[in-house]
Amino acid sequence: MTTILTRFLGSLVLLSALASCSKDKEAYTVVEGIVTDKYTKQPVAGVVLEVQQNTGCLVCMSSRRDSITSATTDASGNYKAAFNANQKGTYALVPASSDKYYLGGDEQVRFNLTKGQSNTVSIEATPYKTVTFRVNTTKQGKSAIQFYYNSDEKPGLGNFNGPIFDDTDPNRQNIVFTKTLKVLPDRVYRFTKTTYSQVCPSSSSSCQLTDQTFESRVRDIRFTNDTVTVSFN
Repeated sequence: MTTILTRFLGSLVLLSALASCSKDKEAYTVVEGIVTDKYTKQPVAGVVLEVQQNTGCLVCMSSRRDSITSATTDASGNYKAAFNANQKGTYALVPASSDKYYLGGDEQVRFNLTKGQSNTVSIEATPYKTVTFRVNTTKQGKSAIQFYYNSDEKPGLGNFNGPIFDDTDPNRQNIVFTKTLKVLPDRVYRFTKTTYSQVCPSSSSSCQLTDQTFESRVRDIRFTNDTVTVSFN
């Protein structure tokens, strides 16, 4: 009787282990694809793509994002990542920007993955265009100067913008520098210089901006442009 019971219990353990292995196998997830240049359609090597898991947080009333694994495209632009998706939560493939290509950024491009299946996600990478930004100007007696740029909006992509330079030292009036910017092609950009004075009352923790003046340069930057230069003199 003891032998029969022992064999029966052993069989249950074996079946349980097989079921667990089967479940793990079903939950194993693969994501693969190719990254190509948006304009030339050639493969892009060296692009890092990260698989992230989104999990809820009941205590903090928000979600948490953890990195699960990553893959890098080879010389043919191909990548492949595999991971076990038994954990709760949703999974997404997030491409990272490289030195030469823009892939949308973490908040803009996220491809949802189906757990336990093979997912094919191919991506077009947008090559940056280089803008040479040259400045030889003054603050015109004011205390501060700022340069920045922004583009027109593209449906589903938003605009592309950022700071270039700022200086708030009232004793430094002559501003001379050259800077290289990376922007996205096929957009109209506005490069703006702002000069102003700051009034900071001792009774307040914030400063007021007065006597503001604006000067802009507009450039239509295409993928086919050889060189783009923006100057403020």
